[in-house]
Amino acid sequence: MNHNCENDIYIYNAMRTFYYLILFAGISLFTDHCFGQRINVLDKYQIYNYNNDEFNSTIQIWDGEQLNNGSYVFGNDKKLLHFDGEDWTHISNQLEDTIQEGYNKVFSIFKSSDEQIYIGKKSMFGKLIYDSLGRTLFQPIISDSSLSDIWSIYETNNKEIVFTTLKDIVVYNADQHTFTTHNLSEKHGDIDLENSVQVGNGMLITFSKVIDVNKRKEKFVYHFDFNTLQFHQLNTKIDVRASYNINNKIFVVDFEGSVFKYNKKEQKLIHKNTLSYQQNEIRVNQILLKQDILWVATENHGVITFNKNGIMIRSISSLDGLQDNNVFRMFFDNAENLWLALDNGISVINLNTPLSFYANEDGIDGAVETFINMGDSLFMLASRSGVFISERERENIIFKNTNTIEEAAYDIKRFQTDYGERIAVVGYNGIYDVTEYAEKAKVMATSIYGWELTPSPFKANQLFIGGENFIGRFTFTPEQTWKFEKIKETSADIIKFAFHNNLLYFSVKGEGIFTINKQDKIEKVNLAEGLNISSSHFYLETHQSNVYAGYNQGLLKLNENKQQFEEIFPIGLDGKKFDLNFHRLYSHPSTNELIAVVFNETPNNNSKHVGFIEKSDTTYRWRPLAINVLKNGIIYDISANEKNIFFALNTGFASLNRSNLDKTNKKWNVYISKIEVNNTPLIYNASESDALQPVKHGRSIRFEVRGDRFFGNNKIQYRFRLKGISDRWSNYESNSFKIYDQLPAGTYTLEFQGINQYTTESEIGSYTFVILPPWYLTWWAYLLYVILFVLIIYLVTKVSIYRIKQKNKSLENIVNERTKEIAEKNKTLEHQKNEISEINSDLLGSINYAKRIQNTILPSKTNLDNMFKSYFVLYLPKDIVSGDFYWAQKFDEQLIWAAVDCTGHGVPGAFVSIVGNNTLIRATKEFGLRNPAKILDKQRELVIEAFKNEGHQHVKDGMDLALVALNPKTLQLEYAGANNPLVIVRNKEIIEFKADKQPIGEFVKMKPFTNQTIQLQTGDCIYLYSDGFVDQFGGDKNKKFKSKPFKKLLCEISHLPMEQQHKALKEALDNWRGDQAQVDDICIFGVRI
Repeated sequence: MNHNCENDIYIYNAMRTFYYLILFAGISLFTDHCFGQRINVLDKYQIYNYNNDEFNSTIQIWDGEQLNNGSYVFGNDKKLLHFDGEDWTHISNQLEDTIQEGYNKVFSIFKSSDEQIYIGKKSMFGKLIYDSLGRTLFQPIISDSSLSDIWSIYETNNKEIVFTTLKDIVVYNADQHTFTTHNLSEKHGDIDLENSVQVGNGMLITFSKVIDVNKRKEKFVYHFDFNTLQFHQLNTKIDVRASYNINNKIFVVDFEGSVFKYNKKEQKLIHKNTLSYQQNEIRVNQILLKQDILWVATENHGVITFNKNGIMIRSISSLDGLQDNNVFRMFFDNAENLWLALDNGISVINLNTPLSFYANEDGIDGAVETFINMGDSLFMLASRSGVFISERERENIIFKNTNTIEEAAYDIKRFQTDYGERIAVVGYNGIYDVTEYAEKAKVMATSIYGWELTPSPFKANQLFIGGENFIGRFTFTPEQTWKFEKIKETSADIIKFAFHNNLLYFSVKGEGIFTINKQDKIEKVNLAEGLNISSSHFYLETHQSNVYAGYNQGLLKLNENKQQFEEIFPIGLDGKKFDLNFHRLYSHPSTNELIAVVFNETPNNNSKHVGFIEKSDTTYRWRPLAINVLKNGIIYDISANEKNIFFALNTGFASLNRSNLDKTNKKWNVYISKIEVNNTPLIYNASESDALQPVKHGRSIRFEVRGDRFFGNNKIQYRFRLKGISDRWSNYESNSFKIYDQLPAGTYTLEFQGINQYTTESEIGSYTFVILPPWYLTWWAYLLYVILFVLIIYLVTKVSIYRIKQKNKSLENIVNERTKEIAEKNKTLEHQKNEISEINSDLLGSINYAKRIQNTILPSKTNLDNMFKSYFVLYLPKDIVSGDFYWAQKFDEQLIWAAVDCTGHGVPGAFVSIVGNNTLIRATKEFGLRNPAKILDKQRELVIEAFKNEGHQHVKDGMDLALVALNPKTLQLEYAGANNPLVIVRNKEIIEFKADKQPIGEFVKMKPFTNQTIQLQTGDCIYLYSDGFVDQFGGDKNKKFKSKPFKKLLCEISHLPMEQQHKALKEALDNWRGDQAQVDDICIFGVRI
């Protein structure tokens, strides 16, 4: 008995599954039958409504049409309304005084084949024209109170215009400006024309006549031939409301929606079918045929669409956002928007919206992680609030929670088994079978935290699962149960699978990409060197017989020859390498496109890209999808069919219509709708007006631009460029105007361009205008300037000649007096010159004598030759005498020498140098000191004593020096320095010994000098120097030579003989100094050991 029960359950489940499949297939077939390639049931139309708050007139709108510049005109009981996509205005009459009160009521608006707009008013027929300023005006053509209301306007095959009134049919010849009137008063007496429709080159008319005191009416239907201008009565009494032509067959529809085929030859109407709305009667006002779809304007149900066989497709009414269900007239614009003239305002339906978005108001709750498509409009969603199924409510798509599980769902898969189709869901607490989603789900496994399911490509009835730290497999058994086995534990999450070449690829977060074969052998796939995959997921996708992987720093493709994943970079993707995080990938099933979601993680420029990657040969190119809903939301999953691309988002579910998306790329234009100068409008429509007259200098010019297509309210942004001022475009902004103030005189061309919400740019528009120069720069002003200039020159010349003559007389007297004074002063100056020359000669003689005295204190070349085998002294005083000097003495077996830099230069420095020389001699000979530090200590004491001046402050003069003592036998060198260092070059390496940071002389913090001992090596070069060389200005930037380059120079020349070092230093100094003056005394003492 249990066995039979199990069989019964199996049969019941199989039949139930078969029922659902038949249901889904039936609805899909119905959808295809009704919609075909014309209407996509997934599209959610955007509707914009306008009422008297916007257009400031009576609310009942009778008719409307689009003008050739893309703007719109509508008529109501009071006004002709004009809408340019942003602003509403009222169209004026060309001759206001000729229009009587109450005759402005507009009943009909018609666009002829030559795009002329004709207007039917109360007892008046006319057209729209443009005046010289480009303003749209109403121009009356026929004005006759006997014509009454003009409800319909038509065009004949020979371009004549036909309109109907309450009593008559009027034929108007625009070329000849003649009209004829036709009626049936002779045959039927006082009858009224109720409605009419055009049928070929003629029209069917319903007339009515009151036949008794109860005002019952008898109806007649006549055909009026546009060629013969004759009436012919039909044997019917219907109220004609609309007509359409399919394959040269004319169909007529009456007020109740009955459809008749019109037989012109026999003048018969043959009933075919009846249009109805949910089996309810409709009241027809108008029908438009577009791509084999009937768009029916009704009096009670808004707009209803039918296929050509009369089967209803969908309706658009107040339930969808229309502000009224009574649609008098409608028309399609150049962007295929459907505009409705309503009993209560105006509505426009955007039929080509690329993206339809479903969210809370459509029944979806929670973020949608993924979904499965079970037919054209049937979807099952895995949401964080459970599992949702789509349904049809009226003609719209809604979603309902199946409640089959009561937890978050993260993945859902639909796949075939040997026992029928199954649907599996990854939930928060386990894995579930939701095939019978109307009931509670069957538990496949609990305490398994999964992420991704994929049907096994190796064996039927098996399902792989990737989860938190594992890869596993489910098997659907003949007993209709699920068996789970864990294949392998992993180090991190597995979130994606991809099948390629008999291998199932899967990714492990932060670790890499692996494959598993049908024997469950797992191998790791190599990645190109240098990739940083730490903490990164890999989003795998099989595309065009290869495997792609997106990760947090780019996009990888499998190189099958090397069996490793390598990086590719699509051209046109905004972002730098390693800043692009490829978040999702999906291979479109019918195109050469890889859909990708990419995060640009460049610092300070975080953004998201959604688009297509297209491969051509070895090149990959990026084509973006610039739709705000996709750019702003988080996309969790992607799928597609031939018509649509579907997205699971954190905010809901979206359907992208590819056909509508392509329509957004159609070319469109922008035009100048108004030009104001100093807030005064001068041009209203630049393409229809006379050219703008040259504008006076200093005036403010405002240009307003509009698009020739309607994309929705405030959906266009504009940018501008004024040629002649700048070649750079402004940024795109929502402002549709540009103001220029105080433009210089000249000819300018304004260029302007628009961009819509789909980033489709318009063609570039342009307008050329002229700014006049100010009056003081005009030709007549220049002529006046020349005349005035000549006159002024003449007057100035006459006055100057007179003044010169008078001045010359006065100058002759002055010259004579000054000549005598100058002669006497020249004698005095000559005497003073001789005296100064004698003084200068005496001074130079004294200074030169001082130089000879200073030279006597310097060591002679003979003494230096005896002391050193190899040396040089570069001694360059700035003036005749120097503040720098060098000193050298031999004491027994010890050689002591120094390079000294005294305060100042010239004569003052020379005096200090004598004090310095004397104190060195006293310290070494009188006091017998040989230790360099002690020599400097004693020298400082003697210098301070020498500069003492009783009753005055201490003299601050002193000196800086470096002093060394060498034992030639042991090559031991002792050094002490006052601010000046010791530099030794050994094997082209600098060895520097720092000096004490104090001078020889008065100092704030005096302390004993430091004695430093150095063991020399043969070949060492010892350098003592003052700061004159390093402080010398020169070079290209006239800067100091500085210490570091000087030491580098010593190092570079250290291998040369000392005489050549002397020459090299002198040349380096001269090259550096150039034409600059020497700034200080220079002393360099070099010795080679």
